[in-house]
Amino acid sequence: MSTSPANSSDAQSTKKKRACDYCRLKRVICHPQSNGEPCPRCLEKGVCTTTISTTRKPRGQGKKALAKEAKRRQEAEAAEAEASKATSVSVKQAQPSIPPSFPDDIYFIPGDLMRDALEMAEMEPGGSPGLSPVPRQRALLDSRGWDILALAPHDRVLALCLLAMASLVSVDPTYVGYHPQGGRFPDAHTKWETISFSRLGDPEMIALGQRRRAICAQLYGEAMRQATLSGTMSHACRENVTSCGLLNMLDVHKSESNLPWATAFVWQLRTLTELDVADKIFEISDGHGRELASFQWRLGLLLLVSNYAISAGKNLPSVHDEELICVVEPPSIEDAIVQASTRPGAVPVIQLMHSTKRNIQLIRDALEKVVGHARRRPPDDLTVMHQIVAAEQHHPVLMRVRRLIYARVVGPGQQVLLHTTAVAFCVLTVALYNALHSRAGEVDRSTAMTVQLVARARALAVRAIADAVREIRSIVVQHWLPFTQRSGFEAWAKVLVDDDGDAASLDSGQANAGEFVVSVDERIETLELRKCIMFTAFIGVDRTEFVPAIDAKLDLLRARLAQQRSASHNSTPCSMPDGFTSTSSRPSTESWGSDPSLLTPSLDQSQTPSFWISPPNDWDFTSEDWMSQLAGSSGLSQTSEGHAGPGAASDFDFLHNVGMAGGNMDASLRAPWG
Repeated sequence: MSTSPANSSDAQSTKKKRACDYCRLKRVICHPQSNGEPCPRCLEKGVCTTTISTTRKPRGQGKKALAKEAKRRQEAEAAEAEASKATSVSVKQAQPSIPPSFPDDIYFIPGDLMRDALEMAEMEPGGSPGLSPVPRQRALLDSRGWDILALAPHDRVLALCLLAMASLVSVDPTYVGYHPQGGRFPDAHTKWETISFSRLGDPEMIALGQRRRAICAQLYGEAMRQATLSGTMSHACRENVTSCGLLNMLDVHKSESNLPWATAFVWQLRTLTELDVADKIFEISDGHGRELASFQWRLGLLLLVSNYAISAGKNLPSVHDEELICVVEPPSIEDAIVQASTRPGAVPVIQLMHSTKRNIQLIRDALEKVVGHARRRPPDDLTVMHQIVAAEQHHPVLMRVRRLIYARVVGPGQQVLLHTTAVAFCVLTVALYNALHSRAGEVDRSTAMTVQLVARARALAVRAIADAVREIRSIVVQHWLPFTQRSGFEAWAKVLVDDDGDAASLDSGQANAGEFVVSVDERIETLELRKCIMFTAFIGVDRTEFVPAIDAKLDLLRARLAQQRSASHNSTPCSMPDGFTSTSSRPSTESWGSDPSLLTPSLDQSQTPSFWISPPNDWDFTSEDWMSQLAGSSGLSQTSEGHAGPGAASDFDFLHNVGMAGGNMDASLRAPWG
């Protein structure tokens, strides 16, 4: 048996040489030949024999080896998955995933659409959605021929963010088309209460919202991709701070969000403050009261981030962030008023700022001790009681500030301030109640004191929701857009329709809610929150699954109200704050279009909402008797909202008596300035 020279190497590797018969018989070493000829020993002995070659058997792994290898591979994959899971949260917060690139035609945006986005941005307080003035953006785009591609990376990201925000609230035909009559939707539709379901209809409203969301998803995705590639999160400047704030507002529409853009926003604002360039960013067009405006802007932005944080159970911002960004406050409210005596018109603003800062501190304490802390180790009843008492003591302060705003603020700024103070307190109380309610559901941890604290927290939450819903009206959509996420209107509705345990006795009037009791009339009016939930469909957030539960609750409350009125013909109407009219008598089946209060005129976009509180020119802030001038001019003498009595103290006496802490509260719960 022979092989050709060309295949000799293959034969060597595929065949096994066997000893010849003679050598195998003699048990001697044999050197078999590959061509089948006798070996050298046989040739020497003169023996004629042949060498047989057999095919080599391929070597493989046995079953044990294969099983061992498979087990090793599985253990390695499990270890890798565990390590990835442990670091997934921090990775998401530090670097969001980059969305896929969209077609280039996304940048072929007409100049009119960009102008419309800037007009929507000018509806924000101060005429800007953040720290980058709209006039600067308009001038920059005009110099580039309104071409987004010609902008610098950070300006391009901001332009995309403004477009994404406008796509949810604007009535430009590009986003929502034309109404059934063939014309353009009026600009008044940028206010939630002016939408008419009688003209649109529920199906059309939902369809328009879905169209908005599809457009916003593209713009938001491209903005986030560009922001990630250009390092928006790691480079601090006014444009990037604004972009992070807008991206965070859009990010909360997702069912789960780790707030990466809110984290970046706080870091950038802190960085700009450390570099002493923040004051140059907080520019006010009229040039009056710049220092107070800076202080107010910082607190307002931090309060917004705090609202997001407590909804997600995340502690933002920290104490260091607050002290650095908002500067160290005066040791007491009296010292703040003395400092404000040199700035006419600053005293009410100082009071509002202290109230806002106290709300931020309460949110942080609740996150550290009750809301976030309870997930791993539930707090004791004493800690919970301290948190509830602190929130209850803060409520009368908010009521006094609220009456002050009614008396001294005019124009769109009044609604903005009322909305900000009411919603912030509502977010705090709802988060407290939800944390305690989930804890009380665990039988082994539930005590009599826990049940009482839950009922107490719910009474406070319902009171706060009633105040917040009342202030949402007449606010442009951008102001309450963040509260359409999972922890916003949805969480409020769940508190209102809760019917288990002590919640049922509270609704029936058997439980004592103290000063936070909400009458049946107010509950019916508060449940008009259903209109807010229904309107969210117009901006692409469909929460209408909660409407049937709210309707059932409304029917129950109306039946109870009818029983009360039939039992007593001399019942007095629910007391309402000045400037509000009860709407509980309206039938629940009326359409949006038949409600006269919902057909308000269009927004005057030429008027910029103002935070400023302007006192009369004849006030003398340098006089020792300035506070009597303030109280006399405002005409406020009620001790609590909607209630007055003989010898009632002025709303401003609490500044001297108990500072901003309110009431005779324990020293451990007193506000840091009182």
